[in-house]
Amino acid sequence: MKKHIIVYIISLIIIQILLITFNSPPYKMGVLTIIIASLLAIDLYGKIKKSQQDLRKSKYNPEKDLQTANLVQEALLDIDPPTLNMIQIAKRCKAAKNLGGDFYTFINKTVNNLSQDKDNPGILEYKKKEENILGIAVGDVAGHGVSSALVMALASGLIGRIAHNYSSPALILEKSNNEIQRYIAKSIISHVTAFYCNLNLDTLTLCYSNAGHPSALILHQDDSFERITTNGLFLGMYKNEIYEEKLYQLKKGDRLFIFTDGIIETMDQKRDSYGSKRLMDLCIKHKEKNVNDLLDIVFIEIKRFSGDSEQKDDETLIIVDLL
Repeated sequence: MKKHIIVYIISLIIIQILLITFNSPPYKMGVLTIIIASLLAIDLYGKIKKSQQDLRKSKYNPEKDLQTANLVQEALLDIDPPTLNMIQIAKRCKAAKNLGGDFYTFINKTVNNLSQDKDNPGILEYKKKEENILGIAVGDVAGHGVSSALVMALASGLIGRIAHNYSSPALILEKSNNEIQRYIAKSIISHVTAFYCNLNLDTLTLCYSNAGHPSALILHQDDSFERITTNGLFLGMYKNEIYEEKLYQLKKGDRLFIFTDGIIETMDQKRDSYGSKRLMDLCIKHKEKNVNDLLDIVFIEIKRFSGDSEQKDDETLIIVDLL
């Protein structure tokens, strides 16, 4: 801007010198000087205005904000599941819009066993044997957009942190509910659904709890499958909710499917939902595929099923293969 002002001043001086050189009458010099100065001032004002507009645009660009938020979300969901010899895990989250509300997280930890002291009834003692536990959380924040994305990041982090400190899935959801409720009580987000489970890699037992989330599915080698769920209200609606907890004995060759409602509630042109039965039929048909290939097949089939229908909900699926 300073350069422009200097150029204008020099231009005025040159013009006045030329007018004097050619012996122009004083009144002409004055009129021409005023006219030229006015034109230069108008041009300068235009440049200042444009500079201010450019500055405002550079300070706030909603599109850039969305792109940044999207990158942050992708980073949160790009976590690699633990690499373990006994299982294989495939996971994917496909957002319906630029920003989604689905999330998942993995908690890999080692815990000491508590047992009854034989010599002192009523006294619990730690065994020397440690057990390897893989915690898996899948959740879905009600709504879409920036608010949903923020709560998604909050819920994912809270559940992950709490799960590192507690072993009981029901207790993890109870504490997560109270924390989330405190944050979203006065927001436009009404609730969060979640499924949390601990897979004991030594005993192949699955301890799980549910907060208003779709049932997980277990596919056996004989092509039969079971739904596993518990009673529990959405996270974030009311404080001090109590969640149910159950234990399931898995066996080698089982496949565990944990997903959000976007997978089974995707609709075709006739408004029919994809449903868990179609999902299991597809997975039985391709049961020889490894988990990563099967994951690709599921998302391709869901897209084919919905056709030209708009994707209205985020689609998240985790497949755990017990080798």
